Amino acid sequence: MNPLGAKGVGEAGTVGALPALMNAVNDALAPLGVRHLDMPLTPERVWRAVRSAGGPRHGPPDPPTLGGGPGNPGRPSSC
Repeated sequence: MNPLGAKGVGEAGTVGALPALMNAVNDALAPLGVRHLDMPLTPERVWRAVRSAGGPRHGPPDPPTLGGGPGNPGRPSSC
């Protein structure tokens, strides 16, 4: 407690930083077809949102996933 009797009000100046960052990322990705991202904002979430939005495709292909499926045979049966 401080002399005013208030506790925990020092972080009020940082409260707006996360929403501002999220809005900036959403605005930057909107031309690629991304409509919404949830927190936590990780590189993988951004990458997957861009790839699934159907926007312009630039850069390397999606990383392979384990377990097979369409377009990804997974490990050969001899392994």
